[in-house]
Amino acid sequence: MNQTNTTHQSENQILIEYANLANATPMQIIEQNRTARITEIRHTYCLLRRDRHGATFAQIGKEINRTPETVQHAVTRIRILLKFKDERVTKLWNKVKDIPGNYR
Repeated sequence: MNQTNTTHQSENQILIEYANLANATPMQIIEQNRTARITEIRHTYCLLRRDRHGATFAQIGKEINRTPETVQHAVTRIRILLKFKDERVTKLWNKVKDIPGNYR
């Protein structure tokens, strides 16, 4: 198996584990679902991949079918909500923040 396939498989495993902990499906995170609950879950996934795993905005965008700019917005939004101790986001972040990644 080459490095690209290994990385892709690891990204899939991270997404699956994250989705399970977030009480969502990987497809809900990837598809164009704009409900508040799924958007929050997707944005928190972006923060996990960026801050904990060192993935670039472009890499994350490719994983979840979003532009790098959209991913950057998501990361910024969740950082702000965590700073202000938003209860739902903080609870979700505490559940998922220790999922191991493959970039660092």
